[in-house]
Amino acid sequence: MFTSPSWFAFAILAAPAAAPTQTAPTGQPAQAQPAQAQPAKAQPTKAQPTTAQPTKAGTPEPAKAQPEPAEADKASAQASVDDRLKTAEKLYKARKYVESARELEGLWDDTKHPNALYNAALARFAAGHYAHTIAYLESYVADVKDAPQEALELAQFQLEKAKEKSAEVPVLIGPPEAVAAGAEIWVRRIPKDPKDTRPDITLRVPTPSASSPATRSIYLDAGRWTVESRSKGFISQPQEVTIAKRATSADPVNFVLGLDPKLRQVAFRIDVPPGTKVDSVDIQLVAKEDGETRACTVEPFKVNECKLLAEVGTWEVSATAPGFKPFNQVITLTRGQETAAFTLPLTSDAPVVAGPVLPPEPVNKDVVPKRVRMQMAGGLNASGLPIFVTGLGLAVYGSNTYDRAITSDASECSSASDNFNCRNDTIKAIRLRTAGLALVGTATGLFVTGLTAEFDVKPRVWYAELGTGAALLVGGASWLAATNTGLNRELRVDGAQPAWDTSVPNIDRSTNQRLAAAMFMGTGIGLVTGSTVGLLVRKRYEKRSKPLKGARLSPFAPIGGGGLALTGRF
Repeated sequence: MFTSPSWFAFAILAAPAAAPTQTAPTGQPAQAQPAQAQPAKAQPTKAQPTTAQPTKAGTPEPAKAQPEPAEADKASAQASVDDRLKTAEKLYKARKYVESARELEGLWDDTKHPNALYNAALARFAAGHYAHTIAYLESYVADVKDAPQEALELAQFQLEKAKEKSAEVPVLIGPPEAVAAGAEIWVRRIPKDPKDTRPDITLRVPTPSASSPATRSIYLDAGRWTVESRSKGFISQPQEVTIAKRATSADPVNFVLGLDPKLRQVAFRIDVPPGTKVDSVDIQLVAKEDGETRACTVEPFKVNECKLLAEVGTWEVSATAPGFKPFNQVITLTRGQETAAFTLPLTSDAPVVAGPVLPPEPVNKDVVPKRVRMQMAGGLNASGLPIFVTGLGLAVYGSNTYDRAITSDASECSSASDNFNCRNDTIKAIRLRTAGLALVGTATGLFVTGLTAEFDVKPRVWYAELGTGAALLVGGASWLAATNTGLNRELRVDGAQPAWDTSVPNIDRSTNQRLAAAMFMGTGIGLVTGSTVGLLVRKRYEKRSKPLKGARLSPFAPIGGGGLALTGRF
């Protein structure tokens, strides 16, 4: 084994091998399928000798058999591959590692030579580009099915070495419905030198469960990077990540994916006539403008819903099922983040048979109309999104500032002025982190109430969330106030404060408690706000049972007589 890439290993793995079963462009190593890293041995046939026989001087050589066109093309292509591998080898031996890597990456793009990706990883390692090394080698180790064990061990060893020289960055991608069909992470280097051009990296993210966000760790070497998450039909804003020299880890990166403004998610349900049964219903969307088609299947008696992503515009929807009349309807999709829901009725083709008239079953009508509920849920979620992003930014910035302030050397905080600056910087960082976690908690409470608002729940559900939010708010505020005493004692600057290195553990412990208290308090604020809105909206639509004015008798005394008067509304 070797601790750094050498051309000895490079030359071995650059030998010809079988073609890969799948291909991928440079910059997307996670989809590459390199073949085993062993040179293929040529097998001579009986009709062709394996060695050439020299001829006498002046004697013309016998005419050689011309290879078939396909064999000639294959030989020419192999010669070109060999030349490019030799070029990459010369560049590597000349310590021109970046140029060698580019040559190999180009070879992978052009020919999908099975070992080009691995050798490009070795060249990138030698150049100090560990992020690319890790991406390429992870693909090699994960995707090669029949590679020799020695080659896999060599690749795994080099992969671990590259990770030791880079920083781990956890990435969280949500919401769950946005990454249910799969997501990917796109990474781009922000170079200091314009000549430092590196290919983009696209990494696959494991598909999460239906109720969980997607997570994975990426590894980046020192410098500035742009990281972005992508999922079909959803977008996110790129985030910049800066990796310090000799750093082994970095703060997590969180992505909240939003629906592409050009698209709208639409859900379909089927209304089946009473007394009938249907296994499945085929739903088709056809665009009025260009005839583009979307399709899905609904099983009314299992999961009576299917969702599609469609461009904003006019569509014709049709629902068909055996034994039922086709249903057609023209719908118009407008811009919006919430799901547009439609219920499609089906009518049986069977002749109507007269039967006993049954009393209608009571229909439970929603107190709050579904349209209003969806608008309320969308409003709560939309209001929580900027609060979440702002809070996350403050928390990350505050954490970075706090880490720099709390790790100050005791000698840097010995004098009166330095002592004041150290403690003052720490106080500012604690405030930023606390405010950020409180905002994240507020957004969490709004998201929870936004999910509740999608359903026509009873008032007791809103009251339960209101009580929970009030308890979290009071408890978090009390806990937050309780941490002030310890922090004030450690951060006082009147000359009676303890030494800086003695205060640091106490400050860190109280700060962590303060962050948890801020999260509780913020969540309580979000729950109280959202549940109050839900109660007010339900009160607006709740019908009060009031007695109607009926007929009544009252005395009646006209001039010269008397009697009773029957009054009322008839």
